[in-house]
Amino acid sequence: MTTTITMWADVRCPWCWIGHRQLGRALDQLGTDTKVEYRSLLLEPDGPAQPGMTVRDTALSSWGFDAERWTTQSRRIVRGGASEILTIDIDRSLTVDSRDAHRLLKLVAASGLNRFEAWDALYSSHFELNDYIGSWTVLRSIGRRVGLDEDAITRLAESKEYSSDIDNDLRRAADLGISSVPTVMVDSVRATGDLSQSVPRLAKGSVVDR
Repeated sequence: MTTTITMWADVRCPWCWIGHRQLGRALDQLGTDTKVEYRSLLLEPDGPAQPGMTVRDTALSSWGFDAERWTTQSRRIVRGGASEILTIDIDRSLTVDSRDAHRLLKLVAASGLNRFEAWDALYSSHFELNDYIGSWTVLRSIGRRVGLDEDAITRLAESKEYSSDIDNDLRRAADLGISSVPTVMVDSVRATGDLSQSVPRLAKGSVVDR
């Protein structure tokens, strides 16, 4: 019997990148009787009020953090990233409408390309390089890097293709009572803690194509 692992995430979420890497290690332990699905759960489905601001400035001006509390949170995120050998520069990451990035990920999936690599590239661009992943210049570069055809990227940039798929993901998450990211379900059971350990315990079978 096939086991389905579903990860609900947003490329704007640092904990999602950490969970993504943990899930990668879990998948290395599994094989062909497991299906992996990636679902979009945008932190701000309508986009941020002030796109392009740094996360730190947004936290201090709009999210209710004072400087001391944000410093504590920022350091916690940086330490979490370091535990997975990730460089997360959360203070200088930019608030962005991530819908186009998720549409690019949907195109990657529809094209049969490596979804794990594409998600990882977007996380790295956002958190490590502090690129503005709302820009099609940035998204086009990432798309080419993971194997997308230039014309296909252009068609995507000039349309709203896959936006309805993202909305469907959001509705499905709401129906399931999922409101936070990352959320990883192994069939109908939510994986908790370090995903590299909890997912294999819950999963049956194995996965080859990530």
